[in-house]
Amino acid sequence: MSLVNLTYENIIEIASIANQRQLNKRQNNVKEQAFKPEINKGFKLDFFGLLGEFAVSKIFNIEIDKEIYLGGDKGYDLLIHGKKIDVKTTTVQNVNKTSLIVKPSIHCRKTSHFYVLCRINDPLQIEILGCMSWGKFDKQKKIRDFGTSEAYCVPANELSKIQMLSEYFSNLRERT
Repeated sequence: MSLVNLTYENIIEIASIANQRQLNKRQNNVKEQAFKPEINKGFKLDFFGLLGEFAVSKIFNIEIDKEIYLGGDKGYDLLIHGKKIDVKTTTVQNVNKTSLIVKPSIHCRKTSHFYVLCRINDPLQIEILGCMSWGKFDKQKKIRDFGTSEAYCVPANELSKIQMLSEYFSNLRERT
């Protein structure tokens, strides 16, 4: 697991983007897409997601996508050497109860090459719990009922370390 420390300046930038996304959603009557909208909704949902995206972008030394999309992103959050990364972020602190969770409608679009799972320990400290290729996730996923909807899940302890993805991209860079 890797820890990424954010600065107060990072938090202000992330909060600003989350606020812009929320304003866009309200102006266009976009429905929230959270698993538990009664807990994670609005600004908090966008802010938490952006914390994870920002942490992963720092590891790979790239910029986050700051675009404001109507109804959500393109199905992935980061683009690295032509590979699409979908970052998922959780606040669940017990690693034995933490899973990489992906909505079936998102997974079935096959837009991402990799998933990365992050956990917010503190807004200034994000932990990268691991990563998994789309294909491996597809083979290992289990369906879980969240009451309001079902989702595909793989336990966090079955994910590869983020260093695997770093090595993968290093090898890609060397071949080009």
